[in-house]
Amino acid sequence: MFKSMCYIPDDLNDAMGRVEMAFKANLAANLVKKKIYKAIKAHKLPKAPLASVAEKAVELGVISAAELNQLQYALKLADEVIQVDEFAPFALGRKNAHPSWN
Repeated sequence: MFKSMCYIPDDLNDAMGRVEMAFKANLAANLVKKKIYKAIKAHKLPKAPLASVAEKAVELGVISAAELNQLQYALKLADEVIQVDEFAPFALGRKNAHPSWN
């Protein structure tokens, strides 16, 4: 209700816009996530983070290639939203660095 009265940009260069776009992308990817979780419960896929089993899910026919792209986009946006810029990439040590920086 109150959201309709607020300015929320759809711009990835704006912090609020990134949060909103990540939220929308993850909502849209919920059905894809449910398919993967269902395959994990049925022991078709290993119990692991979504990003690491998503390609295997396509190989097994659990999700389509389009759904894989949708999921990867949602995960990418969510990852960008939770990053902070208070420290240099390796300031807290190598083990605390983001996985894609290694």
